[in-house]
Order: sequence, then structure tokens, then C-alpha cells
Amino acid sequence: MENFAPPKAALMFPNLAGDEIVTAIEAQTKVQMIRADDIAAFVAAAPEQPERFAGHSIELAAEALTMQVG
Repeated sequence: MENFAPPKAALMFPNLAGDEIVTAIEAQTKVQMIRADDIAAFVAAAPEQPERFAGHSIELAAEALTMQVG
């Protein structure tokens, strides 16, 4: 989700300050979002609890949002 916050947003979405996101993604397409802190929690837990995580795939997404506003 940090993609929509400075400084990264200025590079990825230069028109965001003008309330416009220009992207190839269609407005109604759901995009899975997650914060870097949430990913970091799993990265930190994996070596501390290898029996829980070894050999498993973990799907991470906090929300599935569209690019539409309102």
C-alpha cells in the first residue's frame, strides 16, 4: 500500500496529486494490497518458527480493492 504514499507515489503515479491515477489496470479490476509492515511480520516470524512455515506457501493480502474512487 506504500505505493500510494510519498516518495514512491510521485514516481509511480505522477498525477496522483491532481487526484488522478494513470495505469493500465482497468478501474473495476480488484488489486490485492498489503502493507510492507505486514509482510515484514511474516518474514520475521519464519526463522523464529521454522516448523510452522517450512515448506508452506503463504498468500498475503490485506485487501482487494479496485482503482475506482467513491
